Amino acid sequence: MPLLQSPEGGGYPRDYLLSRLRARRRELLSDRRTPVEPASAEAPWRAFRRECAWVFRQMDARWRQDFTPLLTYWELPGLVRAIRFIRQGEGLTQEALFPDSLILGRWQRTVSECRDGAEAAAAALAALSEESPALAGLEAIYRREGGRRFEEELMDRFLVAPGRGRLRGVVGDYFKALVDRRNLLRLAKHQRWGLESPVLLPGGGLPRTELEALWRQGDLTIVLRCAAAWAGEAAPEDWRTLSVVLERGLLRRLRRWGRDPLQAGVVLDYLGRCRLRARNLSLLARAGEAGREEMVA
Repeated sequence: MPLLQSPEGGGYPRDYLLSRLRARRRELLSDRRTPVEPASAEAPWRAFRRECAWVFRQMDARWRQDFTPLLTYWELPGLVRAIRFIRQGEGLTQEALFPDSLILGRWQRTVSECRDGAEAAAAALAALSEESPALAGLEAIYRREGGRRFEEELMDRFLVAPGRGRLRGVVGDYFKALVDRRNLLRLAKHQRWGLESPVLLPGGGLPRTELEALWRQGDLTIVLRCAAAWAGEAAPEDWRTLSVVLERGLLRRLRRWGRDPLQAGVVLDYLGRCRLRARNLSLLARAGEAGREEMVA
C-alpha cells in the first residue's frame, strides 16, 4: 500500500497545468517582499502541504509517479514530528498529529493509535517500506539509540534511497542537490566542533572522494569556500550562515530548472519556492524580527 493519498481522476494535460503554475508562481513572487504574519510556526507548513496536494491532483499519472518520492520526502518531517509527540505522551488526535498531511488516512490512523514512540516508529517504517526498502533495521536503531538518532538516520536513508535508479530529470537532480547540501553542512559542523569524521551520503553531485579530501585538510575555511562555490556566491565569513547560503544555492537551481516553460522544472521550481516561503514564514513566526536574518528570497 502506498504512503501518499492517491488523487482521483487522471489529472490535466501538462500544458494546462504548467500554464496555471506559471501564473501561480508570478503571484507567489509578487508578494514575497511583504509576507503576511503567520498565526503560528506550523501554519505555513500546513499551507505548503495543501499546495502540494493541489498540484499532485492536477498532475497526469506519469508526473505523479515522478514526484511521489519528493512529496514523500517533504512529508517525513511531519511523520517524525508525530512520532515525537507520541513518544512524549502528548495524547494528540490524528488531526492534530497530521494536519493537512498527504499521508494516506489509514497510515495516519495506524501511527496515531500507537501507545509509545517505538511502536509509532515501527508503524511509520511499515508505511514507508514500499517507498524505500532501504529503511530496514531502523526500528532497532530507535530502540537502541533513541528517537533523535532514529530521526537523523531516517532522513539520511530516505534521501539516498530514491536515487537508486528510480528518479528521472529534475526530481533526480533535486535529490542530488539535497545530498550535497546535507554533506556540506555536515562537513562544516564536524570541522567547526572538532567532531569525528562525518558520515557522508552517496548520490550527490559532489563526489564523496572530493569531500573526504576536504575533511582530511582539516580547514573549515576551505569547506566554506567549497560550499559557497556550490551555491554560486562568495564564501560566508561565519559558518553559522552556511545553511542560508546553501538554501540560496538550491533556489538558484530551482530558477534554472524552471526556465523551460514546457518541462517538469516548472513544477519543481514552483513547489520548491512554496517550500522556501513556508520556511521563511515559519522562521518569522518562531523568531520574530530575528528570524529575518535566516530568510531566503
